[in-house]
Amino acid sequence: MASTIARKSLRMHAVRLASHLAISTRPERRLLNVTSLSSHRRVLLPSPSSRRELSVVRVKRGGMDGEGEASRPGASGAKIEEQAVVVSKKIEQVDKPEEQVAGSKKVEQEEKHGSEAEKESDDEEEEEVESRVGEWFRLSGTCSLVLHRGDITKWYKDGKTDAVVNAANERMLGGGGVDGAIHRAAGKGLFDACFKVPEVSRGVRCPVGSAVITPGFNLPVSQVIHTVGPMYYSEGDPASVLAKAYKNSASLAVKSGVKYIAFPAISCGVYGYPYDEAAEVSIKALQDSAGQLSEVHFVLFEADTYSAWLAEAEEKLERLST
Repeated sequence: MASTIARKSLRMHAVRLASHLAISTRPERRLLNVTSLSSHRRVLLPSPSSRRELSVVRVKRGGMDGEGEASRPGASGAKIEEQAVVVSKKIEQVDKPEEQVAGSKKVEQEEKHGSEAEKESDDEEEEEVESRVGEWFRLSGTCSLVLHRGDITKWYKDGKTDAVVNAANERMLGGGGVDGAIHRAAGKGLFDACFKVPEVSRGVRCPVGSAVITPGFNLPVSQVIHTVGPMYYSEGDPASVLAKAYKNSASLAVKSGVKYIAFPAISCGVYGYPYDEAAEVSIKALQDSAGQLSEVHFVLFEADTYSAWLAEAEEKLERLST
């Protein structure tokens, strides 16, 4: 008896929902039609045994969410149809034996528990990446090279003589990857400062291979050095242009009183530079230009990128004990 009442209640709710949409009687063509001011349509919804005709309903232009909303693709029409499907699933659930319903709930709980465990695992991995101690090498003279896996927007040394390098684009107004992350972390002040940098040509504030410095704003470091790397597959000599970006960044850091600098993997994202080649170019370029800096850091989030830089440093440089 209770099951029959539940089914009737759910179907009445389905009819009310169906009054805001019309679905073709052909199963393969369930099309929303709310273009006429008033019309009659037969509404079909799935059930455990067959597609049942629920009612002949009057459809009126507009929807529950406001005038004309349901007539726009992706607006309340889609929402109502989704609700109707939910109602039909509830009807199925009422028709099922109790043990089947209990089994379904158990599966849902297990899936939810699995998702929560996966999220906790991701959080633990991120925390581990951020806290990992760097690998130290002698870069040149008194300058050390330090490799980390982590988030470059959280790196800092003393907040006074430190800087992070932003893998920017020529417009310097933010973008994807590291560029977007640094702009988001630094706040609107960084965008405003970049916007004020004079254009050297239309839409270009920082040409490929050059470097520009700004304050760090909300970042924990004092300065941000913006540089633009080459696109690997379109640049005629990508290695020389990438080396120029690293050297100009290091030179500008020294001129600006920076002692500690952190680089990302310039050009290794959408610009397509292979990790191993980029690691070789970067370390060689900084060996030639970073002698007056105290420490050069690479803060690399992806495991593959970090592995490429670590392999190059272990092959070419002296490891230091920390």
